[in-house]
Amino acid sequence: MATLAMIEEALRNEAESREAIEWVAKQFSFYTLQDSIDSADAVNDGNRLLPAMNKIWPYLIVCLKHKKSQVAVRCMGVISHLVLVCGGDFFIRRFKTDGSHFFRLLSMGVGSIRAEFQTEKSLLLPFRRHSKSTDQADMAEGSLFKIQEAFFKMIEIIARDRKSARALEALLKQIAGSCVGFACGSQMLQQAATNALLGLSCIDPDLVWLLLADIVYSVDGKEVPTPPGPEFPKISQLIPPQRPKKYLWVQYAGQDFGLKSDASLASLLLPKIDSCHHTDA
Repeated sequence: MATLAMIEEALRNEAESREAIEWVAKQFSFYTLQDSIDSADAVNDGNRLLPAMNKIWPYLIVCLKHKKSQVAVRCMGVISHLVLVCGGDFFIRRFKTDGSHFFRLLSMGVGSIRAEFQTEKSLLLPFRRHSKSTDQADMAEGSLFKIQEAFFKMIEIIARDRKSARALEALLKQIAGSCVGFACGSQMLQQAATNALLGLSCIDPDLVWLLLADIVYSVDGKEVPTPPGPEFPKISQLIPPQRPKKYLWVQYAGQDFGLKSDASLASLLLPKIDSCHHTDA
């Protein structure tokens, strides 16, 4: 794909050079040169990269669901690289359409699997497989960790690149909610989710700040900061009323992944988001 991108760039340069030569030929009546140009084959429009990517994308989704964790991990690394090469605009609809496959990988954690067993009505014996399990759900915890870590790494790489960040536009709230949940509730994936969250701050620091502040200031007795001036809204107007045991990030992510948010971790992240916000400003 990187080679195709360079070919397209070369073809664009060739087309510009051809136009300049044609202009000179007409201006100075170089009819022989003009005849040679006209007799040449039509210049290819150079649109090779995105059609090729369109053909490759379905196979990447298949790899994403592969039962071997190494395939899924490698697949997300390839996707992040391709988004950087092709640009984010091309992937907006594709991420929106196939986003469920990515979030499914996050749902296969220990907490979510335990929740499924608790809600199952039928008798489950230790030697029988869960009726809802898939090949990936049967992976060892270490393999699932590598897949989920690769997901957050992919988000971080895409979000930090201005050209590619638009790929996450349609799913930004859901992705940000998921990153906040793991950054404040998963010990194993805390660093990876935090890095992804800081990457998302390059896109929308206000959204990330609100999700973290919702956790921090929902703690009983936590002092809520006052606005710096009357022209600024109160924090209660920015953060919706708290539902019992349901943070704003859970509402955006669509599920809690079996995680419990740690307000102390969220409070440590807030200053980092503030610094990103001031840098962008």
